This record gives sequence, C-alpha cells and structure tokens, in this order.
Amino acid sequence: MPTMAQGFALATARLGRVSNELRRLIASRTNRGDGINIWNAAGLGTDERRNVAVLARLWMRSSLGDLATQFLSAFLKRVEGAENISLEGGYHVHTEFLPMSDAAHRVDLVIETEATIIALEAKIRAPADKDQLARYDRELKERARQKGTHLLIYLGPRLLENSCAHVATWNAVAAAAREVAQSADGNTRRLLRDFADHISTFRS
Repeated sequence: MPTMAQGFALATARLGRVSNELRRLIASRTNRGDGINIWNAAGLGTDERRNVAVLARLWMRSSLGDLATQFLSAFLKRVEGAENISLEGGYHVHTEFLPMSDAAHRVDLVIETEATIIALEAKIRAPADKDQLARYDRELKERARQKGTHLLIYLGPRLLENSCAHVATWNAVAAAAREVAQSADGNTRRLLRDFADHISTFRS
C-alpha cells in the first residue's frame, strides 16, 4: 500500500494531467465559439472523487494564484461557523487525506492554514453518513491539538440536520465560483463559470 506522501504525489500527478486536458478543451471551445461546458466535456458527471479533485485544484494557488484564495475564501464565507477563518498566512490543500494515518478513514479534502485544519467531506448522490462524520470530527480534534483548531464541513446537494459537521451545499460552491469569476479573465473565468454551472445540477 502506498504511503500518504506517495498517494498525494500520485493524486497531484493525476490532477496535473487533468489540468493539461482542460487547457486543450478550453482552447478548442474558444476556437469553436460554442457553448459546451468544459467540465461536462471532461466527463466529470457526478463522480465524487473527480469533482472533489477538480475543486481542490481550483482552490490551489499553484493553479489560479490569488483567484484560488478568493474562491476558497468566498466559499468559507458562505459556511456558517467558517466565516472568520483567515487564509492570509497561506494554506495547503490535500485530497483523500488521512487524519490519523488510517487508510480506512479518508477525508475527501483538507485545507490546512497556520492555525486551522478544515476537513471537507463531499457527497453528490450517496447519502450522508452521520456516524462517519462524527468519527472524522473526533480524529480531526485529536490532530488539531498540534495545530490549534479544526472545522469539519459536510458538502452535499442539500442541507443536513442534526450533524456534528458544519453544512454547505454545492450551490454555495457555485455561488462562490461565480462571484470570483466576475474578476477573472478569459480561460480562468470560463473554468469557474462552467464549474459553477456543472455543480449547480447536483440534486439529492
């Protein structure tokens, strides 16, 4: 079984290949001038891992620079309890993160700032598992002793009641993407707007 570092390296390589393919799709769409959504053309569909991987890439400064930070910040401002999290000191984004180095317990996406660990568990069609969320919350609390604070966010097609996690919908991600797209140019604007349109179709 690959180590966490090896797994992250493989995930990063896969995301790099996806980014290269998306650049070709964007260029093709621009040349044709048609209205094809590039994320639909890329075949994301409702695959949770692929959609979370793209979301992670769009939140990485290595991909979109300041716009990535603005996108992530705009999303957090739409999550009750996460509005005041600061990204000014920088942050790192991980996918399929192992809070306690246990391969059986993988959080879909984690953002680490100087003072906070933010874990995001995403669902598109699969139902939320409140026991799973409670386990992640306990594990993150243990890990956060080294960091300071932690926040667990459940991201799904609809709001979830009576959960230990803070709750956000894919529509909140879409709204944040559209907000930031207004100040973006060319291909980056298309990336964000098309992603917003794509995830807006997710329904429970």
